[in-house]
Amino acid sequence: MLSKFYDDMSKGNQVKELVKVLLERSGYLVFPYGYESTLADVKKKLNVRDARNSRTARRIRSTPDSFII
Repeated sequence: MLSKFYDDMSKGNQVKELVKVLLERSGYLVFPYGYESTLADVKKKLNVRDARNSRTARRIRSTPDSFII
């Protein structure tokens, strides 16, 4: 089960990188944003059992991965 999680995560990262490259080649600026990068410190705090499923935590987890100009 755990290896499937890591396989899926790897595939997701590959697709995210591909989209980033395609957008940059099309002239856009792409900046990392979201739960895994910009909000990494917040992510650590949200792993507390009570906060994990709060409304705030769900909203933060739903932020986009990239900011594109």
